[in-house]
Amino acid sequence: MLSHFFSAGFRPMFLLGAIWSALCVLLWIAISSGLTTFDHPWVALDWHVHEMVFGYGSAALAGFLLTAIPNWTGREAVKGTSLALLTGIWVTGRAAVFWLPSTSPILAALIDVSFPIALCVVSARELIAANNRRNFLVVAVVATFAFANLAFHWQAIGDGLASQSGSARFGIVALILLISIIGGRIVPMFTRNWLKAQGADAIPPAFNRFDGLVLIATAPALTLWALHPDVWVTAPVLALTGLLHVLRLARWRSAMTWREPLLVSLHVGYGFMPLGMLLLALAIMVPEIQPTAGLHALTAGAIGVMTLTVMTRASLGHTGRKLKSHPMEAVFLGMVIVSAVLRILAGLTFSDLLLQASSSLWICGFGLFVIRFLPIVIGPRVDTVTP
Repeated sequence: MLSHFFSAGFRPMFLLGAIWSALCVLLWIAISSGLTTFDHPWVALDWHVHEMVFGYGSAALAGFLLTAIPNWTGREAVKGTSLALLTGIWVTGRAAVFWLPSTSPILAALIDVSFPIALCVVSARELIAANNRRNFLVVAVVATFAFANLAFHWQAIGDGLASQSGSARFGIVALILLISIIGGRIVPMFTRNWLKAQGADAIPPAFNRFDGLVLIATAPALTLWALHPDVWVTAPVLALTGLLHVLRLARWRSAMTWREPLLVSLHVGYGFMPLGMLLLALAIMVPEIQPTAGLHALTAGAIGVMTLTVMTRASLGHTGRKLKSHPMEAVFLGMVIVSAVLRILAGLTFSDLLLQASSSLWICGFGLFVIRFLPIVIGPRVDTVTP
């Protein structure tokens, strides 16, 4: 069983990441509703934000990169003892952030940050060995993610407002940039392949100058927001960038994918990204609107829905199964999409009821993912099983 579990990066990282995502939200609801106390030197919100962005986010990122890089380079995947060691570093990081900050905050930071640094080193090594220059930008974004994590620790053990700092925003920016880059490749590609199989004539265009323009605009716009989230000039820059992503998504034939949940959720997940940018811009211009709605459009919406969909597709495709959604997959993807929508609405209306409903759907959605894929990721590929 362990030989199968550590045979590919998506197996341990996606499974453990999904478990941790559900547990973190469950604990956060218990803390915020007063059902339990949080005996921790960090502000409770700091822990929640850190573990959702840098805890779950790093697991989803690692599972994707460790699975995708062999396809990019043609080199053998990281597996076996090396993968088990990487997984162990991630698990140790979660334990360190939970238990060590009260006694050894610097040690907790070093243990936790060692995972994204290790992921960055491994990714760079593979790309350099294959001279795969096209994806060097991905390594740079992962390095930014690691640095943001370190800065978050520094802020959390200082004045305890790390969740509202630039370090938290840069962690989100890194993940959103990767969705812009990688999602901009896979969403139209998967859609194109599926539509061709359906005999459709109208298919998404290949990556062109417009896509390049969108990516060039996105990095400085998000950087400006991370550094100056309240300055008025940030609003039009974010709004313009969001509209560019709306135009980009409009070219991908989203309406034609309604019959396949594994495609619909990719398009919906990508759509949360421009929505988040537009809501953040609106919050700057209209003081009565809190930025929470825009933040959760980016995090629960874009990051949550996109990562869960990619986790589902990779767990099916890389274990030899057809990329056709099972009813349970349609249910848990739908749950997380609705959870994101409700979380955005809760940020706009300050409704505790919507917040509780959103959290419950998130926990159930990721919980169902674990139930569905636990036997799959600990077992062999179906096309290697002899009758």
